[in-house]
Amino acid sequence: MAHDVGAGSFIKFGAILGSNPGTHYRVNSWGWGGVKRDDPADATHLLSTAKEFIASEVYDPGELNPTIQYDPSIDFVPLLTSAATAQVVTFIFANGGTSQRAYSAYGSLQSFDTDGIERDGLMTATLNIKLSGALGTTTTW
Repeated sequence: MAHDVGAGSFIKFGAILGSNPGTHYRVNSWGWGGVKRDDPADATHLLSTAKEFIASEVYDPGELNPTIQYDPSIDFVPLLTSAATAQVVTFIFANGGTSQRAYSAYGSLQSFDTDGIERDGLMTATLNIKLSGALGTTTTW
């Protein structure tokens, strides 16, 4: 099995970050809380000889926490202050650009924290995007 590197991986959040993320921001790192299934329902009854459970069909698609370099002309404030419907979030795992797997779900921006601004340094921030609804694979981004 090959060891992959994350070069070429990126996240697209609605239309705000743009269709070409290389011109608006660069993902330095990101974590995905992953998919977590809800607790199973206990189906144990008087004739059971051991505990029985029914798996839940409901799951939590998790949260994305990217650290990005960004263009300050992108205005994140409306995304944080608006109660509008969640944006489509697409996140692409890439193996140096040679193979890709993309997932998509609705998501809302929960926080935008600047990591500090240095005079001669890069402008970076950490985002928290809460995913919602069904998580699916996608081939377009």
